[in-house]
Parts: sequence; C-alpha cells; structure tokens
Amino acid sequence: MAQPKAPAEELKARLIAMSPENHSKVFREILVTLKPVFVSREPNSSKFGYHVFSVPMQDALAICQAVNEREANSIFYSSNHFNAVDSYITRETSDLKAFLDFLSPCCSSLLSSISISFPILQAEQGQSQEPKLSPVGMQCLKLLQTSCTKLKTLELLVQPSHSFGLARNAPIDLRLKDSLSRVNEELRRISSLEKVIVRCFGNLDPEVEKLMKGFDWEVDTDQCKPY
Repeated sequence: MAQPKAPAEELKARLIAMSPENHSKVFREILVTLKPVFVSREPNSSKFGYHVFSVPMQDALAICQAVNEREANSIFYSSNHFNAVDSYITRETSDLKAFLDFLSPCCSSLLSSISISFPILQAEQGQSQEPKLSPVGMQCLKLLQTSCTKLKTLELLVQPSHSFGLARNAPIDLRLKDSLSRVNEELRRISSLEKVIVRCFGNLDPEVEKLMKGFDWEVDTDQCKPY
C-alpha cells in the first residue's frame, strides 16, 4: 500500500505537473504576503531563515525554487517587505551585511522593500556629545547602494540601543545635522529609492523630526509597526 504523500511533496508534484506559464500565479499565492517577512539568522550558522509572525517560509520557498528557481526568487524577493532590523546592535557588524552576504548578488538586487536599523551614530573619542555616523552605519548605506539596486522603499527603525543624539532632549548641534545630512546624501545615491520611512521606539527629538521631514522622509513617532 502506497504511503500518502507529505504536503510538501504534494505541492511540489502539483507544481511540476503544471505548465510553466502557470507557475507565476501559483508562486505569488504561495510566496507573497502583505505582512513583513522577518529575516533571522539560524543558530551557529551563516544561513538565514524567513518567517511571517512565527510561520516559517523557507520550506515553501525551497519547493518553488526546486521547480523554477529564477521565477521563485524573482517573485519572493521583489514582492515582499523584508525586516532585517539588527537583533543585537554592535559597532563592529550588522545583520544587514550578514543577510546580503548570505544572498546571491542576483537576489540582493531584487529586493524592493526592506526595514533596517537606523544607521548607527556614535561619538568620537573624547567628544561625548558630538554624534557622527559610525563606520558600520556608513557600511550599511554603501551596501544598500551596491547590492540593493532595485530598492524602492526603505524603512529605518530608531531603537533605544542606537538612538544616540536622536532622542528627545538630546543636544542638537551642527555635528548631528551634518551626520543626518550625510545619511540623506548616501540614500539619494540609491537611484531607485522612492520612499524613506523612519519609525521610532520612544521619543524622537522634535528638532530631529523636523530635520528628517526636511529630507522628505516620512516620520512615524506614534508607534513602531512595520505597517
């Protein structure tokens, strides 16, 4: 007596039996979601997994890739909003770099909408109240320019762990304005970029908010939700 097929095997068999021109419609039904796709590094690994509110997506992606890898990647990476916000902020590395290193250059270039941590600002040694763009912050901006060449929507999340100089009642000086202007300058180098959204955990200084809006960034200080 034949064993019943597992759901994954049934899905793969159904896709293989379809004509190639029907793959796109079914792939969109399986792989595209209106909710953000969260990116998370697998334990003790350089690999990343995808999930939508605790529901993993990598198995469905792998099945579609086995049938038509190019079409599956094109739909998955270009049609979803990815949340690659750093789970642990340091000054030496970022989850964005690790994520883009994990992807092939082709898949990175397909990304159209992504959330990342706001580029880190830090003080130079001996200048505790003068924030400037950190090396890892600049690295993230350069990665977006070189790897995400079709990026249309960028969401920047300001978290307590890296809100230096941006929080309410923080001193607003020329160095901070210069740093934010540098962030804006680097973002404008992404020719495909249409929208920048800043979402803030906690209180953003009103002067900082005004400055950001002057760059034509959308600023949400009421609550921090992906949508």
